[in-house]
Amino acid sequence: MVVVHESSAEEENPLLTRINNIKLSRPILWDPDNFPWTKRRLSKTVDVDSTLNIIKIYEDKLDSNSQILVTKQNEIMQRIKEVDNSVALMYKAYSVRQKQYAKHAEKMYRVSDLIRTLSKCQVAFNESISTIDMLNNMLPEEERLEKFRC
Repeated sequence: MVVVHESSAEEENPLLTRINNIKLSRPILWDPDNFPWTKRRLSKTVDVDSTLNIIKIYEDKLDSNSQILVTKQNEIMQRIKEVDNSVALMYKAYSVRQKQYAKHAEKMYRVSDLIRTLSKCQVAFNESISTIDMLNNMLPEEERLEKFRC
């Protein structure tokens, strides 16, 4: 069982007063039954002021976002230029170092090549000494040469 209390006209309901003070707003597009979007036809009545206000608000929002975007893009471009300059300087420094190391590597190769040649000479020299000693031992005692000392 529900009992509803009848209000008198003399009583003022603050909620009802607030609701009555709200401005009447019309939707941008009326006649929702006739929304044939496929026919690309708008409804009969368009609230022009509301539409222009919405478009203005949207335009302002897009403009502020584009300004923020341009600022951030400029910051990013500046950072990219700084990084690019740093990379170019590092590349130049590494290129100079690589040339220096190439010169040192060439010198080291020459030294190692000289060491190999000297080792071959040492082996040939030792073989020659042993051959000379063997030949010297084959000679008679009076014709022998004194031993080579190294």
